[in-house]
Amino acid sequence: MKIRTAFVLLVCLISNAVHAQWGVRATTLHFEQQTGRSGLNWLLGLDHDPTDRTSIGLDFISHINLFGETADRSEPTEYGGYEVLYNVARSVKGLQFRSTYFLSGHGNAGFYMGTYAGFRSIALQVDPNVYNTSTVAPVPNWARRTTTSSMVFPVGLRWGLRSEMDEWYQDIYFAMGVQLGSGSANATLPPFLIAKDELKAFSIQVGYVLGFGW
Repeated sequence: MKIRTAFVLLVCLISNAVHAQWGVRATTLHFEQQTGRSGLNWLLGLDHDPTDRTSIGLDFISHINLFGETADRSEPTEYGGYEVLYNVARSVKGLQFRSTYFLSGHGNAGFYMGTYAGFRSIALQVDPNVYNTSTVAPVPNWARRTTTSSMVFPVGLRWGLRSEMDEWYQDIYFAMGVQLGSGSANATLPPFLIAKDELKAFSIQVGYVLGFGW
């Protein structure tokens, strides 16, 4: 009896895997707050619907640099008796796992809620210029171009609206959560950075993707 039960369960699992749907998704319209200078990211992901009401997915996310490693210029700030202006260039790469539960009750389409968790590798290249009008002073040691690499772990909740994953489908979503590790990562950044260029503890995501399912 135990062998027969195990065989039936195995057949059910194989049947479910055969009929479960898969899909690939992509977009350049993934907005995510990583620092105060938030911007667009590109996303490439994989979707899988294991049951009639649930979906899971894995995304690769990276910051969009349309013209190479472009840098943002800071507002004037003061540090160590100097006026500081700097350029900062950001590079982001990461993975994110998604789980989804559909609320509509009409299969794997409609409104949903779920969770997300992942990591982001964020590199900030900072190139400062310092000014001291009161005295003639050498350039301080901290006023050098530096590149810092940090790892943060975004975790939170997602809400959205997805069409059925039958050939072409679309998904529009909103998510909010925290970036674990942002506090310790900020401690390694140059001390003269303004708040806009620090990693944020609170994070939001908004996006629209197109995909193809089978």
